[in-house]
Amino acid sequence: MVTADGELVLADGSDLIWWRDDEKVPVGGDLAEGSWQLRTPDGAAVRAGRLDTRALIPGTATRVQLPYRLSDGCLGLRVWNRSVYAEIGNVLIDADGLRISGRVVGAEPADPVLELRSTATRELPGSVTDSGFAVRIGALPAGTWQLWLRYAPGLPAVRLGRLLDDVARKDIAYVLPPIITGGVTMQPHYDANNEFSIRVTR
Repeated sequence: MVTADGELVLADGSDLIWWRDDEKVPVGGDLAEGSWQLRTPDGAAVRAGRLDTRALIPGTATRVQLPYRLSDGCLGLRVWNRSVYAEIGNVLIDADGLRISGRVVGAEPADPVLELRSTATRELPGSVTDSGFAVRIGALPAGTWQLWLRYAPGLPAVRLGRLLDDVARKDIAYVLPPIITGGVTMQPHYDANNEFSIRVTR
């Protein structure tokens, strides 16, 4: 599976298996959303070798399959499988809060509304842009707020995140600057699922 020069090759028909807890799926099978590890039939982990993840394992815009090197040097695969989601493009931070822009993958936005969910739920109006949607967020009460987008009236909200790149764990790779406004400190961050939240403290 790893050539002499360190290249990783996954061949169709390989007897290797994707493992997740007690689940086992042969390479080429249908993987549920979550984190998987490549193993041999006897359970031995496969080392990653060199990885170029600019070309992801084949998927679609609403099914992302991202191979990555685990902390022990073995090969993992992160799968996201969502019919619709809100892909963050830019996060612009200023003295009054932050402005988030992005696009809705799998649908077209119309009269979008941002839902901020913590112990309570707050709503902020968004706007439709040429590239998708945008919303501005000012000072929030203390707590950790998950960001959801109700992208069109009458439809369920979807989580905001960033899936369409080659960074499997943005909670480790990205550190966004805090914002001090309205008597609170707002810390925007990605979680282990690459979904976006804001932690607010006084």
